[in-house]
Amino acid sequence: MADAYGVADRAALLDAVMGRQQENLADALTRTHATDPAVAEYARASVAWQREQIAWLRHHADTFRIGLAG
Repeated sequence: MADAYGVADRAALLDAVMGRQQENLADALTRTHATDPAVAEYARASVAWQREQIAWLRHHADTFRIGLAG
């Protein structure tokens, strides 16, 4: 999985995943201003989903870091 994120060190994987989630969130926030109502609606759902994913990752970050280090 680390290869998919271009990370040589497994210990940096969680930060890479969380960084990508932040990028996805920023992209979705931009799309919420789309002129196409369907695109804007999908973007709002994506924003909610990305925020939930980020919160979940943060909540479990310590456990992930232990697993990645071991």
